[in-house]
Amino acid sequence: MNLESVHEENAKFVLARLKLAQSLLEESDRLPGWSGYDLASENEWWPHPRHERESLVNYLLLTCFDRLGQTRGFTTFKDWLSSKRKEHIHEREKALQTLKSSTSPLVIAASLAEHHQEIYGVRNSFYRGIESLSEEWQKKVLDSITVSFNPLYGTLGTNVSSPSYPLDDDSRERGLRLKHLYEKRNAFTHRLDQYFAASNSFRFSRDEEPLWKAMIKDSSLVYLSSHQEIESLKGGGAYVYSFVGWPFILFEALYSRLGSEFDRTEINIKFSVMLRRSSDPGAVITAEVSHDELKDFKSLESKLWDLRMQGLLPFGLDHRERKNID
Repeated sequence: MNLESVHEENAKFVLARLKLAQSLLEESDRLPGWSGYDLASENEWWPHPRHERESLVNYLLLTCFDRLGQTRGFTTFKDWLSSKRKEHIHEREKALQTLKSSTSPLVIAASLAEHHQEIYGVRNSFYRGIESLSEEWQKKVLDSITVSFNPLYGTLGTNVSSPSYPLDDDSRERGLRLKHLYEKRNAFTHRLDQYFAASNSFRFSRDEEPLWKAMIKDSSLVYLSSHQEIESLKGGGAYVYSFVGWPFILFEALYSRLGSEFDRTEINIKFSVMLRRSSDPGAVITAEVSHDELKDFKSLESKLWDLRMQGLLPFGLDHRERKNID
């Protein structure tokens, strides 16, 4: 398979996976919101069927980077060793050219395996896939993960928090972000880790409302989609990884890599949005909106504040009430 064919096949595969991930996220959003939590549980109340599906969506999107980083059609190590194809013969010869005739069979085998892994291994393909993004999108994806160090993690007993501090080494931080991205991709399959709370458990009101949250303040939109993970260190302390804007940032980065137009508001899910403004800090509007309404969030902001000023919009307004007003 030539390089152009590989690129075309990869793009086709990634596009299909993007569509599958979106449909799963949209189906997940039809599950119960706040009532889906087992608040009567004495131990873990926070698991939720939606969060399992959000984890699956992340996994599907992360594996797209594997495919984007494949520069050859995949071949197993066994088939690669016995292949008569010219490119495979050349790859094997390159792996062996620095070895002496007296080299032991084990060293030869290790050299061949290492070279095959370099070309066809998932880890390197994943890293190449990330690095195939434009500099702008590489930065956006990596900036969606912040890394801090908690030196006292686990030493103060249960239910006692301790502060985390930002890293002062940019290169180290980038390496940790890439490493954790790859480990997240593997954790879903190898450790059966299927929890990622992208939608949020906190509530803006006492009523049942969407778990996806956003805030519009002073004509600026912020998605309140966040998740945190802890990596305990053998030498003590822990790295704290905080994810912001997932999985939307992954959708956008991958569509950008394919050269396709995409806006995150095309994902058909519901949001509970909070509106605030600095000029009137005591006034807060909460409303249930469809995702596509956030595409022109400034118009939405203006409309809702106008209704509030006219006394037509009470606090805690839900979607059904909005329909009556509209």
